[in-house]
Amino acid sequence: FFLGYICRPCLGAELYMFVSNPVDTSGMSVEPGFQLSLTLGMQWKRVLERTAIRPVKLYCILAASSTPCFDAAGTRSKQFGPQKTSEIVELNAKLLWYIKSDLRKGRDEKDSQSGSEMVTAFARFEPADSGQGFSACLLDVSSFPEGSYQIKWLACCVDDSGSYFSLLPLNDGAIFSVRKS
Repeated sequence: FFLGYICRPCLGAELYMFVSNPVDTSGMSVEPGFQLSLTLGMQWKRVLERTAIRPVKLYCILAASSTPCFDAAGTRSKQFGPQKTSEIVELNAKLLWYIKSDLRKGRDEKDSQSGSEMVTAFARFEPADSGQGFSACLLDVSSFPEGSYQIKWLACCVDDSGSYFSLLPLNDGAIFSVRKS
């Protein structure tokens, strides 16, 4: 006897982050006590097979831990290492909550930070026929001490029939710093 299941297509996305201030030539940085204003570009892609899925909305959650991502030796630490799976599940749960709220209310909402050491922000994209979308968001890193941090991200899409698909992140999140100018 056969237990039926549906294989979901393998979809991915690349996310590009830029500081919204075009005058800022110091890379991705923000002064202590301020929020990081980002301009985002996303490209969704079919990773393995051709599919008829047509996303009508792309969503993304950005997260940064208040623990610097570089250790004393100046190398990138495994800040999300031992708990990577649980943090991906947490980000996915927050992203799904945001999408349900967005579809129910039809407007942007801010995330309640729920006392975690990660700060999060959400972005919504309207994909063009090419699969590209653009958005902007504020990541509230105003309480972060001076240092370098990595932005982790997770994305999904909702297709024209209302189905939810997680998108594999095809590139790493950006590094930003909190420092006095």
